[in-house]
Amino acid sequence: MSKKEGKAKGSGIVQKLDKEITDELNPDQEREQQIAIPLATNAEARYPKLSLPGRHLSAAQAAAPQQQQTQGSLQIANVFGQVQEKALGQVRKALTLPEVAALLKVTDPLTDRIEIPYTMLEFWRMHDTYRRDGTARRAVNLLADFTLGDRTMNVLDVTKEYPTKAQHDAAQKQLQANTEAQNVKAELDRINRVVNFDHWCTAAFVQCKVFGRAVLVIQDDPQTGLPDSLKLLSSMRLGRIFVNQVTWEIEGVEYIDYQGIQSIIPKDKMIYFTNLDYGISPNTLGMGLATLRLSWTYPKQIARLGRWTSKN
Repeated sequence: MSKKEGKAKGSGIVQKLDKEITDELNPDQEREQQIAIPLATNAEARYPKLSLPGRHLSAAQAAAPQQQQTQGSLQIANVFGQVQEKALGQVRKALTLPEVAALLKVTDPLTDRIEIPYTMLEFWRMHDTYRRDGTARRAVNLLADFTLGDRTMNVLDVTKEYPTKAQHDAAQKQLQANTEAQNVKAELDRINRVVNFDHWCTAAFVQCKVFGRAVLVIQDDPQTGLPDSLKLLSSMRLGRIFVNQVTWEIEGVEYIDYQGIQSIIPKDKMIYFTNLDYGISPNTLGMGLATLRLSWTYPKQIARLGRWTSKN
């Protein structure tokens, strides 16, 4: 076999394995509804528009009104533009932008046209890379340990800039002698221990590195109004972000596993993590960039190709 023929045969094997993996990850979807690995020229597949949830449905399906069913499975389109089965008796209806603006009490213009830079197939490959690839998992965990350290702590320090070090030290000494400030610090230290801040911050950091963003929901004590727990949301289930068009601040995040008004997480009730959030891809500022993006290109294909080579 010539070198050219061997190269062509190897390329055909890789394409065949890639097709098998795509079929495995989408076993219940029809062929025309499956999501292929996005190409650089396929901008619509790579950057799904959140405001067009039915873009993978036919024109008749998209135009048909949403109906509730009491039993059986129902095909619905989620915010990632995919069609999936839902055996529950109700279709999840996303809140409209005016409804979200009223809920968040935002008077400035609000937009949800920020695009999710990955397809669900890509999210699952990142997920599988972290779970199955010990080297990749160890690298992310080590980065979390190095960045966050053994534990976090609250520090009292002045925020004003002083022209001389002596003036800074005097202001710092005065702050340390302030009883009220010391009491506030002690209360913050207590809250950190109660909510297990170190653990949940590490968990959010890992999800942020794997998927590009993460959310910790802050749950308050109804009597004191102070935080009493942190809830980590699944980054794969995060939906739209709602951005203030005047200040460019994120006013809220949608969590697609919740229903109605509970699906919108206001900014004052969450800690929002993003990784490498520099808006490299158009219209994705606020979505972050996954660290594992480069490591899942052909992990399973290479493993299968190795087994095929050993047999032949």
